[in-house]
Amino acid sequence: MYREKVVQPFQEMAEEKGIDIGSDYFAYFTGDTDIDQLEKNTVELLKKLEEVQTLVEEAFMKSAELLPGKNKAVFLIPINPDFTFPIEKMEGSTGVTFTEEFMLLQTDPSYAKSAVKNTVAHEYFHSVDMEHQNGRPTVLDSIIMEGKADSFARIVYPDKVSPWTEPLTTAEKERVFTELNGKLDSYDYQEYQNLFAGNPSKGIPLWSNYKIGFEIMQGYLTSHPELNPKEWVLTESKDTLKDSSYKELLAPNE
Repeated sequence: MYREKVVQPFQEMAEEKGIDIGSDYFAYFTGDTDIDQLEKNTVELLKKLEEVQTLVEEAFMKSAELLPGKNKAVFLIPINPDFTFPIEKMEGSTGVTFTEEFMLLQTDPSYAKSAVKNTVAHEYFHSVDMEHQNGRPTVLDSIIMEGKADSFARIVYPDKVSPWTEPLTTAEKERVFTELNGKLDSYDYQEYQNLFAGNPSKGIPLWSNYKIGFEIMQGYLTSHPELNPKEWVLTESKDTLKDSSYKELLAPNE
């Protein structure tokens, strides 16, 4: 039923509009076990649809003014009620960019307006960044990509401070450095996921990839205040790292 009523119409709509949606979106289109709660959330979100659309459009316009890109397609769906993490930890808003043309935004009725706008700015940057990418990203590339996206969102919405951009402690940095030793050039996605999800057994915090990436990018921007997003979207990951407090990470990888 879910595939018939949700997934297939989404695929058909994308095909009709000629949008490249890639093939990685399947994990984000899964059936819900709490059907009653999904119905309640959907009804509530429909009441707020005009407000959400306004927030999304505003964030897109502000982002595109700073960093022009190709046309983008945005699909907005309710967060799966079973997926409590973004509801509890991310103020009811999350998103993912699959191709340079297509991003998926997910909201819960409890969303914070600032979180929705910040999500859009973050994902918009990813979509423009993808316009310039070639090949698979390394662990370092993926870290820098998130740092750039969060730095861009901070420029668009300077008053919004997301928990995943809060700095690591000195002890946490040392543990993360140890974990990353010799792995920056790896294409192993699991290494990157360990930073994203955290690894309590090794003392690696949740969102370490975002926290590291944001600090690296902030250090780079401090060293190059003359650059605007149109310019630093094109910077190479290792060049960015060299102008940050994390530059010692390069030693084992050079």
